[in-house]
Amino acid sequence: MRKVFLIAVLLGGPLLWASEVQAAPCVSTTYDVYLASGFSCTVGDQTYSSFSLDAPANISASLITVGPAPNAPPGNFGLLFNTSNVLSAPPSTDITLDFAVTATGALINDASVTITGAVSGGGNIELTECLGAPDCDFGTLRVQIPESGGVGSTAHTTFTPTSSLSITKDTLVFAGLGTARLDTILELFSEVTPPPPPSNVPEPASLVLLGSALIGFAAIRGRKRIVIGRLGRKRYGHQRNFRRAQERTPALPLSARLKAVSWTSRRRVRRAQGSAIPLPQPHLHTSKFLKGVALSSV
Repeated sequence: MRKVFLIAVLLGGPLLWASEVQAAPCVSTTYDVYLASGFSCTVGDQTYSSFSLDAPANISASLITVGPAPNAPPGNFGLLFNTSNVLSAPPSTDITLDFAVTATGALINDASVTITGAVSGGGNIELTECLGAPDCDFGTLRVQIPESGGVGSTAHTTFTPTSSLSITKDTLVFAGLGTARLDTILELFSEVTPPPPPSNVPEPASLVLLGSALIGFAAIRGRKRIVIGRLGRKRYGHQRNFRRAQERTPALPLSARLKAVSWTSRRRVRRAQGSAIPLPQPHLHTSKFLKGVALSSV
């Protein structure tokens, strides 16, 4: 029983861990679901996480709905916040929404925000968005709807491509002597494909340098062989000649063989004495041999 349990843990553990790591697609639901600890979801190749809400006590996250941005342009992904049930005044309402977005396989280089609502009686709706919170490293977006400004407003910016971005939305709905209502907040992010990594193909100049180096090494090695060959022939050539004479003499009679060996030895000795080359060892043996033959003949 214990073995079966261990096998089940080993096989099922990685699957459970993978299911927890891989985020599910974002769906339209209340914002309190998004505020759950560790929650994340995906739209396209973008993952949204780290949601938070800072609002007065009378504003509940369950009155805000969030879902994927509908009818987004190609290459754009985002979220749509519906706040018509909660962000209305008089006299005024101020909330802050936070989240983070991360792209996979591409880089985010553009952000836009659009708000819709209605204002009357001198009211105003204003939203300030910080890109790259808390220091707004990627810029700031501001949109507003004054009383005479219609029912919507859009702001957009581009920035240095990045794989992740932290967003902070500070929203103020002020009615003044009239009314004000913020209906939706649409957030979109566009992407750019990163350039491919540089290839490792060598440049023509590098190939020329490599070829020149190989030719130089070959020339040096060949020159070294020639010099060594010449020195070897100069120093050890007389020894080869002596051995060749010894190889040729066995086919001759004994007297002719002794005469050839004696003559060759004398010539080698004279050459060795006239140069700095030391006397080869075989000559010493030949001299002893000749002396022994002379004594035996006597």
